Amino acid sequence: MIYLSLDASATPSGLGEWQKRKIILISSKDHGKSWRFVGKLTDFNDANNFGYLIFTGSSLVKKGRRLFLLISPSGAKGIFKKNKAHDGTMVVEIEDITRAKLKRGPNGKLIILKWIKPSLQSGGLSDYDEKNIYGGILFSQINTNIHSKNADFFQVYSTREHITKP
Repeated sequence: MIYLSLDASATPSGLGEWQKRKIILISSKDHGKSWRFVGKLTDFNDANNFGYLIFTGSSLVKKGRRLFLLISPSGAKGIFKKNKAHDGTMVVEIEDITRAKLKRGPNGKLIILKWIKPSLQSGGLSDYDEKNIYGGILFSQINTNIHSKNADFFQVYSTREHITKP
């Protein structure tokens, strides 16, 4: 079975109508020839519980026998919130991938195992491969302080931070 997590937006641009935004899970048992909807992984309420408009940039990862969802909180709410863009990567364990169920506390709030914050202005779209010999979550960041036209202000970093303790 192949599983894929996707951002689902009600608008063509992906902006606005935040209450309808979700991260969904689809699966294929024929190597991607056809797909079926498994369920909703996160929604506006999940992001709102942490002070954000949305979760985005999802990635499904495996470590040993456990499965995880990496998500990037975005759109910090409130005038005193510094980062309105992507604000790092949150790691959530998947309870049952066949039912699109994430681990949650008794109150229904997502249990965040790890939250990696960007050290630059914005970042957090991430991925992880347990066979990465350099180790860690691969983490994107944007450095808007770079003023050279030849410099890449968008870069991917190896954090050397594991999903769980090695």
